[in-house]
Amino acid sequence: MTAKAMVGTAFNPGFRSCHPRKASALPWFCLSLLAASISLRAASTFYVDSDWSGTQSGTATQPWKYLSSSAWSSINRALGSGNVTVYFSAREASADTDDVYDTNGDGAQDGIDLSQRTTSSGVLTLDGNSKYNTSDSSPNWVSYSGNSKSRVRYLTAQNSSHVKYSNITLHGLHVATSDAHKQIAIAGDNWIVENCVCEHTSTGSDGPGVYLVPTSDSAHEGSSAYTARCTNIVIRNNIIHDSYGEAMYIGGGGVMDGTAAAGYPSHSNVTIEGNTIYNAGSRGAQGDGIDVKGGIQNLTIRANEIYNINSTAGVRAIVVQGQMSGASQTTVIERNRIHDCTGIEDAAIAVVDSWGIPQGVTVRNNVINKVNAVGIKVYDSQDTAGIYNNTVSSCGQVGIQAYPAVSVMNNLVFGNNGGGSQVSLGSGSSCDYNAYSGSWGYSPLGGSSLSLSATDLNNTFTSASTGDLTLKSGSPVVGKAKVLSGFSNDVMNNPRGTAWDIGGYQHASGTGTGSQPPRPPANLRVVAP
Repeated sequence: MTAKAMVGTAFNPGFRSCHPRKASALPWFCLSLLAASISLRAASTFYVDSDWSGTQSGTATQPWKYLSSSAWSSINRALGSGNVTVYFSAREASADTDDVYDTNGDGAQDGIDLSQRTTSSGVLTLDGNSKYNTSDSSPNWVSYSGNSKSRVRYLTAQNSSHVKYSNITLHGLHVATSDAHKQIAIAGDNWIVENCVCEHTSTGSDGPGVYLVPTSDSAHEGSSAYTARCTNIVIRNNIIHDSYGEAMYIGGGGVMDGTAAAGYPSHSNVTIEGNTIYNAGSRGAQGDGIDVKGGIQNLTIRANEIYNINSTAGVRAIVVQGQMSGASQTTVIERNRIHDCTGIEDAAIAVVDSWGIPQGVTVRNNVINKVNAVGIKVYDSQDTAGIYNNTVSSCGQVGIQAYPAVSVMNNLVFGNNGGGSQVSLGSGSSCDYNAYSGSWGYSPLGGSSLSLSATDLNNTFTSASTGDLTLKSGSPVVGKAKVLSGFSNDVMNNPRGTAWDIGGYQHASGTGTGSQPPRPPANLRVVAP
């Protein structure tokens, strides 16, 4: 069985000048052969198209119909000497619609068990969007840049033996889960899940959606199929919607009793960024947007858009649990846009202490609008949590609430709590350079904070009534924030420069308009069960 390999060599133009011309030819030739040999060992490519019924070897002209045991044997042999990419046909040959990964010919999407890979160090990439087969009778693969994706039922590495399956990238797959599986279950180091569309169909009967397997066992409210600590997990640029249970569940430590089975400390270096999440829990169960359990070390939740979190099961858009006593790590929740949620239990962003006390938390550059409860809420913290440059408006309760002392600076908080107090903060909190409507709700509020009148508010936003909270050029909050260390951008990743504006948006100086937020995705297809 053969594999198509990508071969390439790099040329350093300065190399030749370091050696006499007549002596350079043979060494250069040898180096080229060595580089080619390394490249051949370093990358193997296979192809899958479930519409193909001819001879199967995994090559472009003889793709696999599905990942059979023999296909996995070929993949694992190749992983023993380098990285492997498996291309799944993104679309049908005759129409620009999802190509279905079908193992038995019944026309329904099937799942992929990632525990079939070996524990070798090679990176396994499953790519469902970059190429497609133009002919079911005479395979011909071409590059693809459209919206169709290879449709699968689930992908899982979770296993009852608690083995980690590491070095996996999932790219551009449409995961439509029609049964009791999680959409994607991660158990291993060095995972990337990117550019996928993930959903439960109407027949989905369990969840959650994208799932990092817990380190705690079932007796500690984790899982009987728990995993060892994992590191370097990236979940980015996905659309996750209409889930059974949480759209994204970052399992970690559970009930803390000091035993190893509680799972502390848990996973580390977890990044969740650029995802669009909506209708979490619409298929059943609890529908948090992003639910992070205890003991996750060095966590970043960045630039996600979360909306229509309307479950009645008591949910949050983003919720993070705590750490072991004396933990030294960071949790950064930044540049997220959360809006139009009616099912929030306590807060759109909730920093909670059910499992451990939070530590090292910064909540900054988020924009929260039109939620039924609190905007940002901190239950407890081992140190001083920072709440900086957020815009929080039209919340059913206060915009910012904290029981411990927190640092609250550069926030734009208005129109919350039915026009009453905008914040409720713990004794000893430090506040300044904030702008607010009505009353602030905490003293001292800081000598550089701004009380905004109705006229001020009308002159501040591009169109607050339609949810466009970018700033007008004449806004009273432009240039009135304190320059802080540790970050220098706004919610849209625009540079703040040397004169910062209050709130999540930095006005685009000189253009007369603010930085426009992207609109929610339109014309998405919800597949039949």
